[in-house]
Amino acid sequence: MTAPNPSKIVIDENGDLMLSLYQILRKDDETETFIGVNGKKIRGTIVATMKVSRQVLMDNSQPFKVEFTGKRWSETFASTIDMEADSVNSIEVVMRVLHGIMHDKGNLYEISIPDVWEVIQYCDYREIEVSKLNGWFTRWIEKKNLKEIEDDDMVQLYPCYIFDHAKGFATMTRRLAYEVSDHITEYNPTEYRHLHLDGNVIGSLNGAKGSLRSKLLRGLFNPVGGYLTQHCDCKEKSLFAYNLALSKTGIWPLHEHYKKSVQDVLDSKGFANWQAKIPEGACSTCRSKLTSTEVQKVRDNITNDFHGLCLDCMKMTKSGDIDADYWEHDLRKAWSSGCRITHSQPTWYFSFMGRKSDMNKHKAQKKANYEARNGFYDSRYF
Repeated sequence: MTAPNPSKIVIDENGDLMLSLYQILRKDDETETFIGVNGKKIRGTIVATMKVSRQVLMDNSQPFKVEFTGKRWSETFASTIDMEADSVNSIEVVMRVLHGIMHDKGNLYEISIPDVWEVIQYCDYREIEVSKLNGWFTRWIEKKNLKEIEDDDMVQLYPCYIFDHAKGFATMTRRLAYEVSDHITEYNPTEYRHLHLDGNVIGSLNGAKGSLRSKLLRGLFNPVGGYLTQHCDCKEKSLFAYNLALSKTGIWPLHEHYKKSVQDVLDSKGFANWQAKIPEGACSTCRSKLTSTEVQKVRDNITNDFHGLCLDCMKMTKSGDIDADYWEHDLRKAWSSGCRITHSQPTWYFSFMGRKSDMNKHKAQKKANYEARNGFYDSRYF
């Protein structure tokens, strides 16, 4: 089988180092070898060469600096070095960003999602500050329609997290909370298992999902409890009419539909177009519970409840040493103050990455302040 001609990529016209990038193209073919710059046989095929600046690499990567300055390394004085490359596109992206010569030619803002993960892995392996590529990633994800991403595209969640893209991260975490019925788990499409979200993130996301479902059930079933305490003669027929309409939302009976996501229920015809037959002679209290207006309020409240996780709130609280301003955001109901996205209290709450005891202390103090002002406790606010 004829080896492909290596691509010649010039990152720096005046560069003093050539990277000879190779890959193993035929895993079952032990004869796939080439002679490396050190004269030894290397398994694989050279697929690209890349002209770069040795100094730029040393300035941005400690491993490169050690290789190029250590007396024991063959790379110290070499003008060409062999480097295994899982993704040429990914290495080119990193090199162009580090050299400050990123351009719009080619598809470097349209590389595949696996290649984006390879960018992260390469930066991790070479100890390059991944934040230096935040600008590139912003351009890359701007070419996506975040509102129409498919389920498979949710693998962009970790890249949005690591490249600090607040809008993308919030959009995806919101969709996961609303659209996943089972326990939310992180999906890594690569073999690099060390690339993953911090420990509390998925737990918080599942907490947000559970909260949405609880609020949805409470909103739909609260009227049932109301009927049971009424003294009117029409409550039985009205309760039957309500339950009949409720069955059309896709949430009832619970034991058959507990696997449905929150969004599935919100989008059901019975919920979006609530129709309850009001019994003849029903009183105003019964009639009010059966109208679409009340159910629409529930639907609107749930739809606008959670805006995804906020990277800025997460960053502010993950160290454990939380500034008093963060707690003030909740007390003043300015939950997204200083954040890159506008969000609600649930987003503020579930984006908290600090100690649970700190949040419990804040909630207790907030409750005490409320009781001192109003003389009673209202569970709806805590």
